[in-house]
Amino acid sequence: MTSATIYFIKILLVTVILTDARSTKHHLSKSYVPMSTRIVGGHSTTIAEHPYMVSIRARNHFICGGTLVSTKCVMTAAHCSILASPSRWQVHAGTTFLKSHGIARTVRKWMVPADFNFFSIDMDVALLQLSRPLHEPVLRPIEIDFSPLEEDDDVIVTGWGLKKEYPAAKLSNELQAVTVTLTNTEKCIKAYSEQNNVTENMFCAIGEHGSDACQGDSGGPAIRDGKQVAASCARTTKRYGFFDSRIVGGEITTIDRVPYLVNLRQNGQFSCGGSIITRRCVLTAAHCVHKIAAATLTINAGASRLSDGAQVRQVVQTFVSTFYSPASLDMDVAILKLNQTLKGPYIAAIPLCSKRPNDEAKVRVSGWGITAENGREPSEQVRTVLVNVLPQPQCIQAYAGQAQITATMFCATVPGEKDSCSGDSGGPLVYQGQLCGIVSWGYGCARPQYPGVYTNVVSPRVNAFVKTIAMQNCM
Repeated sequence: MTSATIYFIKILLVTVILTDARSTKHHLSKSYVPMSTRIVGGHSTTIAEHPYMVSIRARNHFICGGTLVSTKCVMTAAHCSILASPSRWQVHAGTTFLKSHGIARTVRKWMVPADFNFFSIDMDVALLQLSRPLHEPVLRPIEIDFSPLEEDDDVIVTGWGLKKEYPAAKLSNELQAVTVTLTNTEKCIKAYSEQNNVTENMFCAIGEHGSDACQGDSGGPAIRDGKQVAASCARTTKRYGFFDSRIVGGEITTIDRVPYLVNLRQNGQFSCGGSIITRRCVLTAAHCVHKIAAATLTINAGASRLSDGAQVRQVVQTFVSTFYSPASLDMDVAILKLNQTLKGPYIAAIPLCSKRPNDEAKVRVSGWGITAENGREPSEQVRTVLVNVLPQPQCIQAYAGQAQITATMFCATVPGEKDSCSGDSGGPLVYQGQLCGIVSWGYGCARPQYPGVYTNVVSPRVNAFVKTIAMQNCM
């Protein structure tokens, strides 16, 4: 466990204890840090064997796992907050079965480290302060092990995670456990080199004969010698079509047909899409640039191929709304100011939409995104796809109990056929020659039950932010 993670955990646990000491006597002993968890190839277990294990639910829908670290504090993964606002969460303890209510507590306070990065999933840890303490005999907090982890250490992962990969995915009603072994750090980094950056705050582990901890129970514990050890998510529940935009079911196009489209790069590596809104500014998704130094960002414009750069500009300033939520992706919009104006035959700004496209309207999404859900490499050639705007109630229902669809979001898709997904977040959704949406997030790619989610440029809050920043910095 790195010093930054240890510091965060210790400070917040002490804060919780001191805050509650005025009214409640506490037994502080224990703790945890997150891991993504489908329990594949595991076995059934009981809460008596793992009395620290809790489930986090919203309106009785399972969100994530968690670990009881004191009588009034639960540790989980920071990224779990994307699935539903923590203000709606309940922690359920003391039960082996998901269908059983157990002992429930509401969440009084939600705490995440300032360094948590939802794009890289670095520092993916959070503490939940409960509304009332849990003193029941069946429950027992678990002790944190702050000692270093070693290659080939065995750890036990528990949860109610999916027992198989998608699409044969179904949560287990009964608590599951699996033993996995820590792998060599270099192997871990190499395994995810084309998908995620494995940071010092993460480790990898895998089991024998296909056993593993997978998606569906992020936030659950990894236990070594009866104590909680630190882990980070190599695979989170929604990573995703999330910061993702593969153009699934689309077709190759050329930049002269989408001259407003640019690709964003961090340290020279393709990361996101964007749209030219003035000759000096680009519109993209906030999650693409949040807490990323402008000096590491460049944009390429005026080229159909990802390897070409007809116009390369340095980003000198990023503007992200103070209302942007990395947890829920509300207000997922950002403006990039460039060091020089853009000019050339295949470069043009695109106007903003004056009204949201009608339900079922065909809208165009373009980018260099990965072209299949399990793909790794972005498309070398720019691609485009037509998708249909969904009625807002249908969009909300599609993610009910799993994620919050806010007023700054809308959905569009052609179920099972076409979608935007991984590698091109921040790219444009265009209707009748106007920019109406920004590729934001979603579950997987072109999955029948999960449409793509876009930032609504016409939303009053988004529209006001864009126009204010553009007027002051981009003209």
